[in-house]
Amino acid sequence: MAMPPPPPPPMPRSRPLGVTLLAILTILIGIGVFLLGLLVVAVSTVVTIVLLPAGFGIVIGVLIVLVGILMIVAGAGLLGLKMWAWWLAILAFILGVVSSVLSANYIVAAVEALLIVYLILVRKHFH
Repeated sequence: MAMPPPPPPPMPRSRPLGVTLLAILTILIGIGVFLLGLLVVAVSTVVTIVLLPAGFGIVIGVLIVLVGILMIVAGAGLLGLKMWAWWLAILAFILGVVSSVLSANYIVAAVEALLIVYLILVRKHFH
């Protein structure tokens, strides 16, 4: 009796175009935020040396740099369809919705809410 043929290999996960675009935009915005943070650190350093003894601006700049790094990492993870990147993006968009509502920027809040819905709809592609 002949052995049945082996099952076909599983289909490779395909990345939806929307996830690709979202990932690329996240990386690009992350680079911009990172550079902005470096600028804030540089300007704050000069101002601190010349005028102020406290380095509050430097701390803010470092936090902005860290946010930029997280965005770049999240975008790279989204490109790889990593589940941790999906969670990071969901968390970032939820915080963005809250921040936008608190600053009365309802259009941005609506866009971020739609991005959350989109990520929920394409979650099955992440592993």
